[in-house]
Amino acid sequence: MNNVFRETRELPVLELLDYIWCHQMAHHYKRQTYALTLPSTDSDYVAKHLKVFTDNCVAAWTFKVTPSVHLQALVEGPGGDKYDVMLDPELKGGMCSCRFFQQYLVPCAHAIAACYEFNQAPGKYFDKCYLNSTLQEAYQVPYPMVLLSELDLDTALDPPQRKMHRGRPATVRKEPGAGPPRQTM
Repeated sequence: MNNVFRETRELPVLELLDYIWCHQMAHHYKRQTYALTLPSTDSDYVAKHLKVFTDNCVAAWTFKVTPSVHLQALVEGPGGDKYDVMLDPELKGGMCSCRFFQQYLVPCAHAIAACYEFNQAPGKYFDKCYLNSTLQEAYQVPYPMVLLSELDLDTALDPPQRKMHRGRPATVRKEPGAGPPRQTM
């Protein structure tokens, strides 16, 4: 982000803030027009990401799943590593001991293997932040325009008052033996 403002860093403060505001307004507009072009149904977006995700998680079919409780299982990989997976359809989420599921809010390979075992659709465990409706709702409100020419400039801006203490400034005393030894000639 610092590279974006390379040429404008030396501008006066108000002009720099105006540049940053305009930059963010243009970025918001691009994201807003993209959000409006998305289909209103969420299933297409989730299915697209799920397909990409399952292509990368083909190994889920090779995992051995041992169910323990309803929608909770121990998933063992081909290398012998074991992961505890819990699916929660009410919250549209779950947990895995690999922490990928909690971090990205998308089912990991172990959770997908558990979904297959429990005849669950992995797509319903995607977080709502990946849905079209969430993106469209986030960019529904336009960025307001602010013009520098319409701002009331207060030319009587003074720095804050600093009270100077009288006398010699206090020094921090060192304990005997603290710090580097003195150099003697």
